[in-house]
Amino acid sequence: MDEAWWALAQARLAHHVDPSAWGAPLWVGAGLWLLLAVLGLRAAPPTLRRIGAGLLGWMLFAGAAGFVLRIPLLVNLEPWQVGRFVVIGGALGLATMIAGQRDGRPTAGLIAVAALVALLAAAGAPFRWTPAGPDGDDRALADWSRAHADPADLFVVPPDLIWFRPLARRPVFGTFQDGGELQFDAALATEWAIRMKALCGCEPFAPPLPPENTPGARRRALQARVADGYHALPPEALAALARDAGARWIVRRVGAIPPRVGGQQAAARFGSLAVYPVAELIADPVAEPDPR
Repeated sequence: MDEAWWALAQARLAHHVDPSAWGAPLWVGAGLWLLLAVLGLRAAPPTLRRIGAGLLGWMLFAGAAGFVLRIPLLVNLEPWQVGRFVVIGGALGLATMIAGQRDGRPTAGLIAVAALVALLAAAGAPFRWTPAGPDGDDRALADWSRAHADPADLFVVPPDLIWFRPLARRPVFGTFQDGGELQFDAALATEWAIRMKALCGCEPFAPPLPPENTPGARRRALQARVADGYHALPPEALAALARDAGARWIVRRVGAIPPRVGGQQAAARFGSLAVYPVAELIADPVAEPDPR
């Protein structure tokens, strides 16, 4: 990976691919989890021990090699994530050790250890299962867009409005979440960065980058930086961006009195989310002289 591509990976995917960005709390937490896993694997059956040892070796070797050599395939495979499977194997080994075997199957110990692992893993990151997506203003905006916009209509939306595209089933100019795929293709990475800069009206990836003291902290901080820049864009600049991109609609978060964007009033509003038509902006704004 060349310098520009790797720099974007470090900015967007530090929690997956860049151990040099991880703060001391992350290293201590990972070390404790792996220590627990190794203790559990020692009590596991031989086959599970061999699998665990192989995964741990792959994680350390491929993770370090991908980071030092920047080999795209090794970066793409995200070997550091293999630690999750090592921990699962260790949990199974601990369950076997604590509860013993009954009819060849782990008993209550498996349930107890699995529950403990799940609770500890979720303690710092509460999770809500939302297979249908969020409700509220995001859902209302998406429903309106499906009813009033053609399937091919391009939207310019806040870069942190990541639910809009799957809910509305309409294309968007770009969101910060889209950068999660940049490790697979240098051209995609460059295009995504260009669009984030346009939405931000700034240089969001200029050093120094935010720290990665908790998993995903840098990603969240940079997303907030791009979103803040988007909402600070003058209406004229936002309208020009939409016109140049060939967009038909703009979505923006607004206050009590929605501003005009490109001379247009909001077509609809859902809480703080307002949507504006930009069809008039795409046409040539220069009027033809009257031949009379």
